[in-house]
Amino acid sequence: MTLHLTSTQVSAACPLCQQLSHRVHSCYERTLRDLNWAECAITLVVTVRKLFCDNLECQRRIFSERIPQLVVPWARRTNRMTQHLQDTGLALGGSAGVRLLQKQDYTFSRDTVLRCLMRLPLPSIPLLKQVGVDDFAFTKRRRYGTILVDLERHRPISLLKDREADTLAQWLEQHSRIEVLSRERSATYRSGMNQGAPDAIQVADRFHLLQNLREGLEQALSHQDSILKIVDTAQRLADAPEGTVIARTSETPVQPTAQQRAGQRRQNRLKTYQKVWQLHQKGPAGAFEQKVTVSAETLSPYSFQL
Repeated sequence: MTLHLTSTQVSAACPLCQQLSHRVHSCYERTLRDLNWAECAITLVVTVRKLFCDNLECQRRIFSERIPQLVVPWARRTNRMTQHLQDTGLALGGSAGVRLLQKQDYTFSRDTVLRCLMRLPLPSIPLLKQVGVDDFAFTKRRRYGTILVDLERHRPISLLKDREADTLAQWLEQHSRIEVLSRERSATYRSGMNQGAPDAIQVADRFHLLQNLREGLEQALSHQDSILKIVDTAQRLADAPEGTVIARTSETPVQPTAQQRAGQRRQNRLKTYQKVWQLHQKGPAGAFEQKVTVSAETLSPYSFQL
């Protein structure tokens, strides 16, 4: 459906000097994409005017009238159409947003949604008191940057191009009211915080503390595997019915190296990855069937009589 519209403004203001003008130079048409009406795609053909600027000191002699409530200058979509794309992109991202738009009978590409997001202005950074600092990978094992998070509002506030101490110090100098800085146990970040925010309190974040604790426990328990097996055998003997024979072994297991443990973790990830793709190829019905089968197998040892 195509709608032909005409502007009814009596006068228009020059975009440079803001002086009103009534003298019409010519007219032209703007073609705009608007939100769908039910199942109909809507195109607006808007006739707007070009006017003379009567201000002799203005650099622009001829200008086109603006309709800010409908569309911004040089745009090919209405404001509400652009707002719809931005809301979808912010909620779902590029690829997932396009899939939803296709269900709504819009034929936009992923790049179009991302370009609409890139035009959004960055939100202003509020007064910061508690900031978390950590690194992230632009390219894994090759190029890293620094992410800064507002711990009070639980949202990212800035990304730095690298994880060097000088870069972090320069950013902290621009936000001098920070009281608490949370970081991992990195000497580089500690140096940057000492330079940029010497009065701030530095604390170790919970994630890395728990991660270090887990790694320490794994290393400590890996050397006590033989003792743990003896304890496990004794526990099974205590819980087993009388007359049950449990085989014992006196062999000392070989402790896997760090490389072997990393290879085992990779194999587990590959198994999970392959299982996810198998369920994806089966579709929702296959995933539901797998879930029901697993649930039945899990509950099979437990039987109830009414």
